Amino acid sequence: MNNLILSLTSSLLLACTSPKSIQNQGIAHSQVSNQPSPPLVETYWKLVELNGNAVAGGDRETREAHLILKNTESRIQGHSGCNRFFGTYTLGETNRITMGNIGSTKMACLDDSNIEYRFFDALGKADRYSISGDTLSLHRAKMAPLAKFVAVYLR
Repeated sequence: MNNLILSLTSSLLLACTSPKSIQNQGIAHSQVSNQPSPPLVETYWKLVELNGNAVAGGDRETREAHLILKNTESRIQGHSGCNRFFGTYTLGETNRITMGNIGSTKMACLDDSNIEYRFFDALGKADRYSISGDTLSLHRAKMAPLAKFVAVYLR
């Protein structure tokens, strides 16, 4: 009887800490050890670095820059910090990726750092990706990452 209770308790504990459960609780992936990396597609990827420089989060004037690769029609969507954007992507063998047909809204931006231009430039230049833990990196050839993102789990 005690073994049955212990087994049920262990199963319940395991189910409560599964990645899906963690995602539903809004806990960032990096706060959980030994969990598999999030999938490339259908994950909210928050931009944290462009060309080796840290990117600040959104504030009152700007929104958080991010991207989401959608399953439907290989579409990409996101926000540049000033404008919403959309486009298409193609995945290939050995972590190949190309993004194109990028379009955006045309809001006036107060951003002096020109993150939007550099963000779109990185998306257009990227030809491969890597995921390590909760971090997605976009690369061109074998150069340093053009952009880095961290997975964010939404409630």
